Amino acid sequence: MLVRVRDELNMTMDAYETLYESSVAYGLRKALMSESKKSELEAKIVQMSLENGELTLNISEVQAKIEETERKYVEQKAIEEAEHLKEVELLKIANQQMKVLPSFNSSHRTNSINFTIFLSLRNNSPTPLH
Repeated sequence: MLVRVRDELNMTMDAYETLYESSVAYGLRKALMSESKKSELEAKIVQMSLENGELTLNISEVQAKIEETERKYVEQKAIEEAEHLKEVELLKIANQQMKVLPSFNSSHRTNSINFTIFLSLRNNSPTPLH
């Protein structure tokens, strides 16, 4: 019976030894896998940091372009509004002068004079009257 107990004890010890070796191997595999994963993640962090820097620079460039476009638009709008107001004023002056001019027999001559007055006002030159 002692032989049987001894054999059972040896079998239990062998099982524990196998379990220990297996768990050590498993632990080493997991440690190597986590180390490999860690270096992959660190490389990914570096790559993403570089990409983040590039995208931040790209954002700054696009914002600068937007601001420049908006500034140009405001300037162009102001110029166009000023030209429009000048045109309206010229038309008002031409209209007033047309009202003041004496009536001529020929409407063609009147239209010609009115157009000449308008053009001269528009070009800021003196009005040549016939």
